[in-house]
Amino acid sequence: MVRVANNGISAVIDATGQVRARINLDTIGYADVALPAPGEPTPYSRAGDWPLVALLLLGALPVVLRLR
Repeated sequence: MVRVANNGISAVIDATGQVRARINLDTIGYADVALPAPGEPTPYSRAGDWPLVALLLLGALPVVLRLR
């Protein structure tokens, strides 16, 4: 994660949470750091919104059957 702020704290944080570079509050400067390698994809990034859509449809099924 790269966090950049005009007057705040700017930092580069890797996937394990280690701060790789930091510029303190109200300090003028730059951080020339290679971006960290991405971590493994999360389950949400692999499946997307489809599991939620399936659960919503499954939850609506009893309502639809009851209205018949």
